[in-house]
Amino acid sequence: GEGRSSTLAYQGYGRRLDVGLLRSLCDAATGALWPDVVLLLDLPVAVARERIQDRKGGFDRLDQESPDFHERVRAGFLELAAHNPRWHVLDGTLPAAELVDRAMTFL
Repeated sequence: GEGRSSTLAYQGYGRRLDVGLLRSLCDAATGALWPDVVLLLDLPVAVARERIQDRKGGFDRLDQESPDFHERVRAGFLELAAHNPRWHVLDGTLPAAELVDRAMTFL
């Protein structure tokens, strides 16, 4: 994943920390280096939780957070995408082959 944006979504939106401050810290740490393209695979929280339950490793520390936390994180990622033309939101419920085809159009 794209770490700086994940920091903003998980810590800023999910944990309700100051997004502006987090962005400034990320900029300072990376020299304001941000990716040219970000592909956001959007998936409803309930579907994501079902997929996590089915995987071999089960829930990790972040996965165990409340559904409300994950809804805030999802909303945060979508908010970030809405304000940055380098971001492209893809429907994470699509079949894998179709998702890959759509993703390749942005690379």
